[in-house]
Amino acid sequence: MQLPTLVPLVPPNRTIKNRILYALALFVVAGILVGTGYTLIQINGDTKYVEIYVLVAIAIILLIPGRVQQFYWKDYFQGQRLQLKGKHSEALAHFERFLEAVRKRPTLRHLIWFSQWFYTSNVEVMALNNMGVSAMWLQDSDKAESLLKAAAQLDPESPLPYFNLSVMHYALGADAEGAKNLAKAETLGYKTASIRGIAKIARESNVGEKPVKAPKKQAAGS
Repeated sequence: MQLPTLVPLVPPNRTIKNRILYALALFVVAGILVGTGYTLIQINGDTKYVEIYVLVAIAIILLIPGRVQQFYWKDYFQGQRLQLKGKHSEALAHFERFLEAVRKRPTLRHLIWFSQWFYTSNVEVMALNNMGVSAMWLQDSDKAESLLKAAAQLDPESPLPYFNLSVMHYALGADAEGAKNLAKAETLGYKTASIRGIAKIARESNVGEKPVKAPKKQAAGS
């Protein structure tokens, strides 16, 4: 009797692992909050204290971390806002200032834990990736490639720079290079469903040949 061929299991990529870790972290925090609330009821026997506790807890978890991050990462978030408005030259300047600040004060890197870090936990990679996107839409393909490759070198397991490299190469008609980076991004956990369409949009937009208005779903920022 012939035994069936076993299909080797593909180990999960880091992106999947990060999503699981993030979900577990939220679950643990929720468990701590519920446990503390229950303890307060047992001690005080009055639910009004629990209501106050819940409101304070929500403020701490949902509001304070984000505001702290936005305060210290002002240039990063301003760069993102400018990208959405299509002001890529100004966005580049803000990302460059952010990189300089992070390199001078490495402790600022740890604020990444106040946000989702599925694709990378390295803020330099996030900034370099976004700078590459802006350079791409400014038709400076050499600079875009240099920035995106620098991001990939800093974090080889992040799919973002590979995805954006694929968008750029497809746009420039370098299909082989585009396909190579596209496959790499998919392997590292970038959503396949959205990649094909975006790469097609990029190619049809002729990025690198003439100024174009970026579609809403363009290259992937961090």
